[in-house]
Amino acid sequence: AAAALGGGGRAFGAGEPPPSAVGGASEALAERLSRRQTLALNGAVAAGLGISLLLPERADAGGNFEPVAVVPTTYFGGNVSDFSESEGGIRVLELREGQGEPCCAEGAEALVEWSIRLRNGLTIDASAGFPRRSGEADMAGTPGPALRFAARPLVYGIRGVGMRSDVIEAVREGVLGMRPNGVRRILTLPKLGWRYADQQPMPADEDRRSMLVDNKLSVLFIEVKLVGVQPPPVDT
Repeated sequence: AAAALGGGGRAFGAGEPPPSAVGGASEALAERLSRRQTLALNGAVAAGLGISLLLPERADAGGNFEPVAVVPTTYFGGNVSDFSESEGGIRVLELREGQGEPCCAEGAEALVEWSIRLRNGLTIDASAGFPRRSGEADMAGTPGPALRFAARPLVYGIRGVGMRSDVIEAVREGVLGMRPNGVRRILTLPKLGWRYADQQPMPADEDRRSMLVDNKLSVLFIEVKLVGVQPPPVDT
């Protein structure tokens, strides 16, 4: 099984008591956090994200806690209240309407260009085909690859509900209802993000990958452009 982001091959917070303080990490609290969690917390505070310390949403039988974060009211693009709920139950903001059939039929593959940004607007990384903003044309490092994935995967003819995916849930569910050439911004909570080290989108550049890992427990904003949809194969 793939190791969960957060180090040590464990799910977030496995075997650790839930933190109860809010704000910066004190010495006592830091001793109760893993190194990765402490780096993520310090990175979020340093970036001026203004989020509260992550609290456990629930614990499973193995003692693994689901990370949660306070949803901000504002971000680099304005008010979070401008977002609406998508077909997949994810908060999205339509930046450009596409044309054609909405994504996606079961088993069909979506081709997606992407960008990941912090709440303050700083870009962590973007795929090579995602439109660059002013000042981003010469972003250092190798850009990440475009994504190709089944938004509604089929496993032996049955929809894979809650199954492990190579693409994070925010993107997989966030593209539902999009039309080709449309652009959408997705509000990505930690529980909808990177739960395994090999999940996409993931920066190819090592420094940008480290930046994402250090901020994976923050509220992030992912923008996706639906380049096209490959119909599911026809049984013969």
